[in-house]
Amino acid sequence: MKKKLLITIMLAMAVAASACGKKEDTSASETSTEAVSEADESEEGSDESASSDAGQEASEEETEDEDYIEDEGYYEGTVTAMNGTQITLQGPDGTSYVFDIANAELDPDYDILPGALVDVSYEGEKSDVTPVQEVSVVMSLEQQADSLGIDPVLVGTVTDMTPSEITVTDPNGKPHELSSVMAYVVTVNNEELNVGSEVDVTYVGTLNPIEDEEDEEGSIGLPIATKIVLASARNTEEAKQNIVVGTVNYVDPETNTFMIDGDTMSFEFSCTPEIAASLSEGNTVKVIYDGNLYNRIVKAVSVSPVEVVGVGR
Repeated sequence: MKKKLLITIMLAMAVAASACGKKEDTSASETSTEAVSEADESEEGSDESASSDAGQEASEEETEDEDYIEDEGYYEGTVTAMNGTQITLQGPDGTSYVFDIANAELDPDYDILPGALVDVSYEGEKSDVTPVQEVSVVMSLEQQADSLGIDPVLVGTVTDMTPSEITVTDPNGKPHELSSVMAYVVTVNNEELNVGSEVDVTYVGTLNPIEDEEDEEGSIGLPIATKIVLASARNTEEAKQNIVVGTVNYVDPETNTFMIDGDTMSFEFSCTPEIAASLSEGNTVKVIYDGNLYNRIVKAVSVSPVEVVGVGR
């Protein structure tokens, strides 16, 4: 996780009170009384003056601090769109700004992708399209999704397909290969998923897989695509749902749980007794679920049969 800019202003104020010395006089009592009175008035005036000066200084420094933060030129937000060298960032208040990163120093450790939380630095004030000097990734696409309790979504263009795998090239021109055996395709008007299709791919795993390594259960290389939404279907109700498909491995009616399998990964779900009663081992099903698939047991909202899984079949 990248470091975030912290601005700390420390203000120290000291108020000094002056005291008047006593003068010698033939009338000791009057002189003493007058001296004390004058000293009190002098201290009072000094305190008021110091307090006024301190308040003015604090007010001026607060104003300077506000101006400094604005002039310093930092903005943090979630990447919601990328177009060429321009990125759109949405801040916590929902406000969006467009920044040009063509000449910016980019984060060397993380890709800048839609869904990532980043901060940018720039000179002067924001404009319609603000040129940026530096881009730092505060949370990557996967880290941001995890913090929000959702599955990450890769936005890009399909550049290759097989019955079991799909390659999606992100807006930076970087290709990412994903397993598609558990993917559900969301489309409208019978539009087919093809090479060249613009898509939003929900997945489990990481876009930076460990290649050529295996654990005891098999390959851990490729991330698993669970839902592929074509650009034309982005505003449909189905596109907003959490969906994964697979083959029922087992059903336990006592605990109301079941598991579905893909080629390299399995997911366990909790469900209602009615859903558990409707399932049989070996069925191919579409599961709509709550939350994200990183949880050990995920809550299934509904389960329905499907004919095939994967893409390109």
